[in-house]
Amino acid sequence: MSEANLVALADRVMEMVGDRAETAVTVTHRRLGLTRFANSFIHQNVVDEHTEVALVVSAGGRTAAATTYGGEDAALSALAERALEAASFRPVEPDWPGLAPPAPLAGPDDLHYDPATAAAGPEQR
Repeated sequence: MSEANLVALADRVMEMVGDRAETAVTVTHRRLGLTRFANSFIHQNVVDEHTEVALVVSAGGRTAAATTYGGEDAALSALAERALEAASFRPVEPDWPGLAPPAPLAGPDDLHYDPATAAAGPEQR
């Protein structure tokens, strides 16, 4: 998933929350591969690829978090509503300092990303 798509997911969630709460959105895309061998032959190869959208909202000093693995509008809207509803049940935190300011995106270089490893198929693994 491209960086632009990740940013677009975060922007959509922030728009869905709107001005109802202070918002922090983290979007993470992961691709994990595993190849198992038996008698020097590949007998199992699996790849798990998913995108996680994590949301923290703070409304009137009440803070809550929610997460989804769905990227379609219905899942993102449900995420926003769940977090806002959960926050409404929380007690006010008078010492809450607020959410951190926006930060730059972490790119592959920040994550020790190796393109050759990421592109490796079962035979290379």
